[in-house]
Amino acid sequence: MSAAKTAAIAKVRPMTEYVEREISPVSFTAMLAAIFGALALLLAVSGIYGVFNYRISHRGPEMGIRMALGASGRDILQLVLREGLTLTSAGLLLGIAGAMVSATLLKVLLYNVGPCDPLSYGFALLLLPMAAFAGCWHPARRAAASSPAQVIREE
Repeated sequence: MSAAKTAAIAKVRPMTEYVEREISPVSFTAMLAAIFGALALLLAVSGIYGVFNYRISHRGPEMGIRMALGASGRDILQLVLREGLTLTSAGLLLGIAGAMVSATLLKVLLYNVGPCDPLSYGFALLLLPMAAFAGCWHPARRAAASSPAQVIREE
């Protein structure tokens, strides 16, 4: 009993310091995952923009003929956006199916989140269509604002 009273206690620190030291690698990994996720979203938006810009530029004569036959700019805008969001919906369905299958394999990497977390899937279902809309908007607006005579003449 007397030895315990005279024993020196080394490394006395607040508990919060020990907790911070233990979770710092996890928080760094979470920050890296968030940065890479944002970069992936930016890459997805630029990819959708590039694909739709290419598709619409090659469909110029079709858009010009549609406008010459009476389609308004709004009709062309709706056509292109509907097409883009239809492809996005198909991609979302395939992506969610793949995510649910692969989530069971990645279950060991998840902490305090289930493999089929409805909040995560809901956020993805909200964010990805908005990103696709942003990628489709400029090519659709450019196609809707083009002159039918000029587009047909260029071809």
